[in-house]
Amino acid sequence: MTGKTQLDIIRENVEKQIGAKIKIVSKRGKRQIITKNGVITHAYPGVFVVKVYENNNRESYASYSYSDILTKTVRLTLAN
Repeated sequence: MTGKTQLDIIRENVEKQIGAKIKIVSKRGKRQIITKNGVITHAYPGVFVVKVYENNNRESYASYSYSDILTKTVRLTLAN
């Protein structure tokens, strides 16, 4: 019996995608949805870091917790 929780499974899936281009859709309020493109750069025990590409070719970093994915506050999809 492995005893893996949903968060463990999410963490493993995110770790497998390090270096992959992704699309992030996050809910930031009652009706505000933000979409960003980036690359997962690091995965830590509680959070993962994404290098985000802004519209004006600036780069910034954003961090998200694995529980954000579990609660569907953040959705990740692979970019084409």
